[in-house]
Amino acid sequence: MMPHRCQYTLLLASLPHQPRQFFSDGRTLLSREQLDRRLRLLDASDAAELQRIEALAQGFQFENENDETMLSSYLETAGRILNDEMRRLALWHLELRILLSALRLRLAGASAPERTSFPGAGTWQDAIKKNWHKNDFGLGYRVPWLADAHALLANGRPHELEKFLLELIWRHYIEVGNRHYFDFTAVALYVLRWDLSRRWSSYRGDEAVACFDRLVETGLKDCDLSLEIR
Repeated sequence: MMPHRCQYTLLLASLPHQPRQFFSDGRTLLSREQLDRRLRLLDASDAAELQRIEALAQGFQFENENDETMLSSYLETAGRILNDEMRRLALWHLELRILLSALRLRLAGASAPERTSFPGAGTWQDAIKKNWHKNDFGLGYRVPWLADAHALLANGRPHELEKFLLELIWRHYIEVGNRHYFDFTAVALYVLRWDLSRRWSSYRGDEAVACFDRLVETGLKDCDLSLEIR
């Protein structure tokens, strides 16, 4: 059996280069069929791990579940990810969705957290509850993108917000990838970036509102969850 390191090296060497900037020229986007052919170099365990990672990043399997079930399922699936870096990335995605949901609820006129239940998962729960009256929940110095996201959402600019979020996520993937080269994490990050590119290439402006609503409305309003990913 080929050593894992050799599998990852051969796989990554067979893939087109991805730019560091999301909106840049020179992007070569494989079809999913072409990508999947290359991913056959992964063994069954890595393939299953990658499937879990992709599903959590996209969040599609939870869209029809209620709040508490969605969050519990997300954390349960994330807890089964064996790769430490990818498990932390799953939590980052969840926190992103929670922050966006908090912005949306606040702009919709929801009452302060002491009178409105808000999900208790991730790093920012206490700050959100304490600083509900602030546009950035008092987190601007630690989560600088919140101010821009708030402005785009408040001004009803879903197309620009979608672009902003995709670029934000892409930059985070690049930052994480700077610590990984020919290993499983590098493969997983390549696939996640491919997912973002595919999403943007098939994007239509009139779907922006529905797309954003799916991102932040998959049940983050009426539950109290105290689980965390470690």
